[in-house]
Amino acid sequence: MGGGPVPEFSLFDGIPRAPACPLTSTQPDPTPIQAPPAPETPARVASAMPKPPPAGPNPTRRRGQTELNKANDSSAQALLIMFQQSQDRQEAARVEDRQMAAKKAEDKEAARKAELTQAAHDRSMQEGQLEIDRELAKKRNEVLDEERRVRDEDRREEKRLAHEWRAEEARRYEASQKQLAEDRKVQDDARRDQERDARLFQAAMMRMLGVQEPIPRGNEA
Repeated sequence: MGGGPVPEFSLFDGIPRAPACPLTSTQPDPTPIQAPPAPETPARVASAMPKPPPAGPNPTRRRGQTELNKANDSSAQALLIMFQQSQDRQEAARVEDRQMAAKKAEDKEAARKAELTQAAHDRSMQEGQLEIDRELAKKRNEVLDEERRVRDEDRREEKRLAHEWRAEEARRYEASQKQLAEDRKVQDDARRDQERDARLFQAAMMRMLGVQEPIPRGNEA
């Protein structure tokens, strides 16, 4: 290293040193000798210690020249990169959370719309089924009414036919009884005529034989 004076902004190496003072001459000091100073307290020693240079570009001495140290920003750059990556991850997580929340909201809305659509479809189906049931009930009632009307007409027709049949049977019975009475009268008249003829024949035979008997009249039994 060169023998030049140390600059005031040289690096502080961490070792406390006493402040530099000019060399004294070898001649005796005409001033009287004073008592030695009191030992310095720790506070005074601390205050007497030189302070490190202010933060900034650090000068270095190389080959008798003063140069500024280049800032070693690898650690700071790494910290910045880590911080930026952390920010990116957080932002990506927030974006993903927003996307998931939006997706959940969309799914929920889609499910709600699907439920509303299904409910509307179910109501429509129920209303359609109720309408079909009402139509079927109406048709069934109409069929039952028609069957009841037909049965009533059949019963009335059966009653009419039965009445006519009974009336016809009564007429037939009366006619048969009348015919029987007439036949009986004819038979009775024929029997009486035969009896009368037989008596007349007998009386005629007896007259021929000379027996005198009164001749019966034709209307006598």
